[in-house]
Amino acid sequence: MAKSRGRHLATDLSSFPLLISKIKKGSDLVIGSRFHHDSKVKRLFLRRFFSSGYFLMAKLLVGTKIKDLPCGFKAINAKIKENILPLVKNKKWFFDSELTILAEKSNYKIKEIPVVWQDFREGEDKTRVSPFSLSLVYIKELLSLRKRLKKYYGENNNSRSNLQ
Repeated sequence: MAKSRGRHLATDLSSFPLLISKIKKGSDLVIGSRFHHDSKVKRLFLRRFFSSGYFLMAKLLVGTKIKDLPCGFKAINAKIKENILPLVKNKKWFFDSELTILAEKSNYKIKEIPVVWQDFREGEDKTRVSPFSLSLVYIKELLSLRKRLKKYYGENNNSRSNLQ
Protein backbone atom coordinates (compact mmCIF):
# COMPACT_ATOMS: atom_id res chain seq x y z
CA MET A 1 0.00 0.00 0.00
CA ALA A 2 1.18 3.51 -0.79
CA LYS A 3 1.58 6.15 1.86
CA SER A 4 0.70 9.81 1.91
CA ARG A 5 2.37 11.98 4.53
CA GLY A 6 3.19 8.90 6.57
CA ARG A 7 -0.34 7.48 6.29
CA HIS A 8 -1.61 4.70 4.10
CA LEU A 9 -3.85 5.50 1.17
CA ALA A 10 -7.17 3.69 1.33
CA THR A 11 -7.06 2.80 -2.38
CA ASP A 12 -4.25 0.53 -3.47
CA LEU A 13 -2.36 2.09 -6.38
CA SER A 14 -2.39 -1.20 -8.28
CA SER A 15 -5.59 0.12 -9.92
CA PHE A 16 -3.82 3.26 -11.19
CA PRO A 17 -2.77 1.79 -14.60
CA LEU A 18 -6.39 0.74 -15.28
CA LEU A 19 -7.62 4.20 -14.25
CA ILE A 20 -5.29 5.88 -16.76
CA SER A 21 -5.93 3.25 -19.43
CA LYS A 22 -9.68 3.94 -19.37
CA ILE A 23 -9.05 7.67 -19.84
CA LYS A 24 -6.71 6.94 -22.77
CA LYS A 25 -9.38 4.68 -24.29
CA GLY A 26 -11.97 7.46 -24.35
CA SER A 27 -13.65 7.72 -20.96
CA ASP A 28 -14.07 11.28 -19.72
CA LEU A 29 -14.19 10.40 -16.02
CA VAL A 30 -13.00 7.17 -14.42
CA ILE A 31 -13.95 6.32 -10.85
CA GLY A 32 -12.48 3.71 -8.56
CA SER A 33 -15.61 2.11 -7.15
CA ARG A 34 -15.76 0.25 -3.87
CA PHE A 35 -19.12 -1.12 -5.06
CA HIS A 36 -17.80 -2.67 -8.29
CA HIS A 37 -18.37 -6.43 -8.20
CA ASP A 38 -14.62 -7.09 -8.70
CA SER A 39 -13.49 -4.67 -5.95
CA LYS A 40 -11.84 -6.01 -2.81
CA VAL A 41 -12.94 -3.85 0.11
CA LYS A 42 -12.16 -4.05 3.80
CA ARG A 43 -14.41 -1.64 5.64
CA LEU A 44 -16.44 -1.41 8.81
CA PHE A 45 -20.12 -2.33 8.57
CA LEU A 46 -21.25 1.12 9.72
CA ARG A 47 -19.31 2.82 6.92
CA ARG A 48 -20.70 0.38 4.32
CA PHE A 49 -24.18 1.09 5.68
CA PHE A 50 -23.76 4.87 5.38
CA SER A 51 -22.26 4.54 1.88
CA SER A 52 -25.16 2.42 0.69
CA GLY A 53 -27.62 4.89 2.21
CA TYR A 54 -25.84 7.77 0.49
CA PHE A 55 -26.07 6.04 -2.87
CA LEU A 56 -29.81 5.52 -2.38
CA MET A 57 -30.32 9.17 -1.39
CA ALA A 58 -28.29 10.37 -4.40
CA LYS A 59 -30.24 8.07 -6.71
CA LEU A 60 -33.56 9.37 -5.35
CA LEU A 61 -32.63 13.05 -5.22
CA VAL A 62 -30.56 13.52 -8.39
CA GLY A 63 -31.13 10.31 -10.34
CA THR A 64 -27.51 9.18 -10.45
CA LYS A 65 -26.54 5.70 -11.57
CA ILE A 66 -22.99 6.00 -10.23
CA LYS A 67 -22.64 3.86 -7.11
CA ASP A 68 -19.52 5.32 -5.50
CA LEU A 69 -19.74 9.09 -5.85
CA PRO A 70 -17.44 10.11 -2.96
CA CYS A 71 -14.51 7.80 -3.70
CA GLY A 72 -11.57 10.10 -4.37
CA PHE A 73 -9.76 7.67 -6.68
CA LYS A 74 -10.69 9.36 -9.96
CA ALA A 75 -9.17 10.50 -13.23
CA ILE A 76 -10.57 13.13 -15.57
CA ASN A 77 -9.72 14.17 -19.10
CA ALA A 78 -9.29 17.69 -20.46
CA LYS A 79 -12.99 18.04 -21.35
CA ILE A 80 -14.03 17.46 -17.73
CA LYS A 81 -11.27 19.76 -16.50
CA GLU A 82 -12.37 22.57 -18.81
CA ASN A 83 -16.16 22.14 -18.80
CA ILE A 84 -17.18 20.56 -15.49
CA LEU A 85 -14.48 21.34 -12.93
CA PRO A 86 -15.18 25.11 -13.05
CA LEU A 87 -18.85 24.39 -12.24
CA VAL A 88 -18.07 22.50 -9.03
CA LYS A 89 -18.95 24.79 -6.14
CA ASN A 90 -18.12 22.56 -3.18
CA LYS A 91 -14.45 22.53 -2.19
CA LYS A 92 -14.79 20.06 0.69
CA TRP A 93 -16.17 16.55 1.21
CA PHE A 94 -18.92 16.82 -1.43
CA PHE A 95 -16.49 17.83 -4.20
CA ASP A 96 -16.13 14.31 -5.66
CA SER A 97 -19.87 13.70 -5.68
CA GLU A 98 -20.67 17.04 -7.28
CA LEU A 99 -18.01 16.61 -9.98
CA THR A 100 -19.31 13.15 -10.83
CA ILE A 101 -22.99 14.09 -10.86
CA LEU A 102 -22.39 17.16 -13.04
CA ALA A 103 -20.37 15.07 -15.50
CA GLU A 104 -23.06 12.39 -15.54
CA LYS A 105 -25.87 14.90 -16.10
CA SER A 106 -23.85 16.48 -18.90
CA ASN A 107 -23.67 13.09 -20.63
CA TYR A 108 -19.93 12.58 -20.34
CA LYS A 109 -18.62 9.03 -20.61
CA ILE A 110 -18.05 7.71 -17.07
CA LYS A 111 -16.51 4.37 -16.20
CA GLU A 112 -16.41 2.73 -12.76
CA ILE A 113 -13.47 0.39 -12.21
CA PRO A 114 -12.72 -2.10 -9.42
CA VAL A 115 -10.30 -1.16 -6.65
CA VAL A 116 -8.58 -2.73 -3.69
CA TRP A 117 -9.67 -0.54 -0.80
CA GLN A 118 -8.95 -0.80 2.90
CA ASP A 119 -9.88 1.47 5.77
CA PHE A 120 -6.58 1.70 7.64
CA ARG A 121 -8.21 3.64 10.44
CA GLU A 122 -9.93 0.48 11.60
CA GLY A 123 -9.10 -0.13 15.26
CA GLU A 124 -7.68 3.39 15.68
CA ASP A 125 -9.14 6.85 16.08
CA LYS A 126 -10.94 6.36 12.79
CA THR A 127 -11.69 9.89 11.69
CA ARG A 128 -12.29 13.41 12.83
CA VAL A 129 -15.54 13.39 10.88
CA SER A 130 -18.64 11.69 12.22
CA PRO A 131 -20.49 9.61 9.61
CA PHE A 132 -23.73 11.01 11.07
CA SER A 133 -22.79 14.67 10.69
CA LEU A 134 -21.21 14.10 7.28
CA SER A 135 -24.42 12.38 6.14
CA LEU A 136 -26.40 15.49 7.01
CA VAL A 137 -23.94 17.66 5.07
CA TYR A 138 -24.19 15.33 2.06
CA ILE A 139 -28.00 15.40 2.12
CA LYS A 140 -27.99 19.20 2.28
CA GLU A 141 -25.53 19.35 -0.63
CA LEU A 142 -27.56 16.85 -2.66
CA LEU A 143 -30.70 18.96 -2.16
CA SER A 144 -28.83 22.09 -3.24
CA LEU A 145 -27.41 20.35 -6.30
CA ARG A 146 -30.84 18.95 -7.15
CA LYS A 147 -32.18 22.50 -7.21
CA ARG A 148 -29.38 23.57 -9.58
CA LEU A 149 -29.96 20.57 -11.82
CA LYS A 150 -33.70 21.24 -12.04
CA LYS A 151 -33.04 24.87 -12.90
CA TYR A 152 -30.67 24.04 -15.76
CA TYR A 153 -31.71 20.59 -16.93
CA GLY A 154 -35.43 20.60 -16.20
CA GLU A 155 -37.40 17.97 -14.31
CA ASN A 156 -35.82 14.94 -15.98
CA ASN A 157 -32.22 16.06 -15.26
CA ASN A 158 -30.98 14.26 -18.38
CA SER A 159 -29.91 16.74 -21.04
CA ARG A 160 -26.82 18.79 -21.70
CA SER A 161 -27.14 22.42 -20.76
CA ASN A 162 -25.20 25.49 -19.75
CA LEU A 163 -25.10 24.71 -16.04
CA GLN A 164 -23.61 27.46 -13.90
